[in-house]
Amino acid sequence: MQNVRKIVKVFIASPGDLNPERKIAREVVEEFNSLHADSLGYQIEMVGWEETVGSMGRPQEIINKDLARCELFIGMLWKRWGTPPDLDGKFTSGFEEEFTLSIERYKNEGKPQVSMFFKEIEQEFLRDPGDDLKKVLEFKNNLIQGKKILFEGFSNDKDFERKLRKRLTTYVNELNENDSESKIEEKKNQSSIEIVDNKAEDKKIDEISFFSEFSFNFINIFISKIKKDGWE
Repeated sequence: MQNVRKIVKVFIASPGDLNPERKIAREVVEEFNSLHADSLGYQIEMVGWEETVGSMGRPQEIINKDLARCELFIGMLWKRWGTPPDLDGKFTSGFEEEFTLSIERYKNEGKPQVSMFFKEIEQEFLRDPGDDLKKVLEFKNNLIQGKKILFEGFSNDKDFERKLRKRLTTYVNELNENDSESKIEEKKNQSSIEIVDNKAEDKKIDEISFFSEFSFNFINIFISKIKKDGWE
């Protein structure tokens, strides 16, 4: 059991047609924490618009402050793209703004890690997609062409639950391995410092011993000489 837990903040982003999946995501996090937080020393905290405290200002800007504290971004899309977060901004939906900010931050800071999940769409909707679905399909195609963002599809609640659990577990295991490697490297560096310090101490002792022996011999020779000259 770990005495101290590290908090892993995970942001979940999606339009309103995936509220059931958002609920499942929180249940998966609760399950992970109850089963593994003590043994691994990591506790996941799910962050989304539900946790944002209401205050004055542009609502999406307030959500973005929570987003900026997270180290893993989980995006979910189905048929809806969402609504613009403000009246005259450059983003066409709150999800688009959250995703874009996360990508820009990753380029600058190396985090958050970004993962996407797409819920399968029935063929009847694909035959005549509306404006929202067209944006979703275009976004997905851009990810395919870019080949830089991990994304998965899921068909139902159970499928999503299983894949999200795997993604969260994999991420925490990676953190754990990196921390372990850092600790090993730190111990190696500490050992190297101790070896250098010991060598320096040995050298200091040798120098003192040499000086003492030299002084002792000099005194003996001096005493012998003055005795020969008749001095006691």
